[in-house]
Order: sequence, then C-alpha cells, then structure tokens
Amino acid sequence: MATAQIYPEADGRLRKTSAVNWATCQAAVPSVDSSSTGLGQHLSLVTGTYYWDRSYFAFNVAPYAGATISAATLNLYDDGGEGVANYLAYYKDWGVTLEAADWSASLGTAASASFARASGANAITLINLSDILTSNGRFEFVNATETTPSGTVVWEMPFVEHATEAYRPRLDITYTTGPAAWKGLTVTRLLRG
Repeated sequence: MATAQIYPEADGRLRKTSAVNWATCQAAVPSVDSSSTGLGQHLSLVTGTYYWDRSYFAFNVAPYAGATISAATLNLYDDGGEGVANYLAYYKDWGVTLEAADWSASLGTAASASFARASGANAITLINLSDILTSNGRFEFVNATETTPSGTVVWEMPFVEHATEAYRPRLDITYTTGPAAWKGLTVTRLLRG
C-alpha cells in the first residue's frame, strides 16, 4: 500500500441568486465563478436577497489510474464561515471547465455522508472510493437540506492557490496499484502449477 497527498488543480463555484423569492432563486440560471478567490458555500437570505451556491474541486488523479483506493479523506479548511448547516460531497466529473450546465438535479454518486462544517480544519471521510477515479477526481459540494433559507449560512473554503499550504484543499488517498497485485497472483498460480 502507498499513500498520496493531492492538491487540487482547479476549483469553482456556481451561484443562483434572486431578490424576488426563493422559488425564483431556484429557477435562476447559475453564474460561474472560477476566479482565484475564496469559495463561499452559501444557502442564505441576506437583506432580502437569496443566494444558493454549489462549490467544486478538481484533483489530478490520472497518475493513479488502475489503482485500488482503500481509504480517502478530503481536507477542507473553514476560513471564516458562519451559521450552522450540514453538507454533502458528490463525485461529479464536470470536465475541463466549470459551466452553468454543470448545475444539475442529478447530483451523482455520494462521496460522503452528511457532515457539519467545523471552524478550521475539516477532514471528510470519503465513501464509494472507486468513483474518485471514474469521476477524474472531481467533486461537487452542496448544502444537505437546500430548503428555503432564513438567515446566513456561509462556508468560506480557501481557494486552490492559497498562500498558506495548510489552508489549501487536499485529497489524501491510500491505494494499491493493479500491476503489483496481479504480479503476486501470477507468481502464486505458477508455483501451485
């Protein structure tokens, strides 16, 4: 077994907003923010305006193609969020660039159970580990309820190029490579023959 720490190569946010009502916010076409800034994860009502965000991270897992991942943790830092909410992570291969069309009612395969954001470091245990590779190391984060907000809930996720490495998102994996496992099985069979 081997371990690896992988930092993301891209991030982004899709945001729906409306000053009319929550239904109009839900029906809005999301704007795309792929700038090098902190990613706010909102589900909030601020001074009469509704905000509904989903955040995205992409990790380069191409070097681990063919490997079997036995454990994985996604590390995200809370850089000044507020409010109380639970979140979910999903595997979603949103391609080379994030687009408005990537917002979908179909969230894909769960990458985590529901978890509460904590101030500072957040170590999120991942599930359905084979999807890390089949989704090309891409993740989508959503608020677990996504119901009509009554106040402000913000998770400030630091961005990919954060100057402080400890604050940057990081994917930790434990894995075994396919070729090594097959070599062991082949030798065993030859010895038995």
